[in-house]
Amino acid sequence: MTKPARCTDPRRAQRGDALLEALVGILLLALLGLGLSYAAARMLAAQRYAAAHGIVVAQMRNALETQGIAHLCSNPHTFSFTPVGGSAVSVELPAAHCEKHDVAISTGGALSVTLPQAAVTRMVFSTQDTDTDSARELLGPGSIVLSQ
Repeated sequence: MTKPARCTDPRRAQRGDALLEALVGILLLALLGLGLSYAAARMLAAQRYAAAHGIVVAQMRNALETQGIAHLCSNPHTFSFTPVGGSAVSVELPAAHCEKHDVAISTGGALSVTLPQAAVTRMVFSTQDTDTDSARELLGPGSIVLSQ
């Protein structure tokens, strides 16, 4: 009685192939999971900055209505808000950098208006360059620009 050679037995030749395919599948799923977790973390960070920016812009609007443009352009301003899941934070930003330009309005007809003095057309609030500044920590690096 002769036994067939090991390599010619179809049942024995494929032993371990399913295990190898399963390992490759698990590796691909792990890479996909890592990519999705990275994307979710970046999305949460962007959402946190966007929420803080929304609160600061709302407070800037309130300050514009109550204190006026001249005050925001010449004095530092403190914004207070409570981040999601955190405690109340006060952030002090330096005085806004304001650009003023002469403004003339004409309708092409008989109506033409020129403002008596230059109007503020752009305001920029910038976070400090220091890493320990709470404004930079909560709002991120860069500037909030109001322009028209």
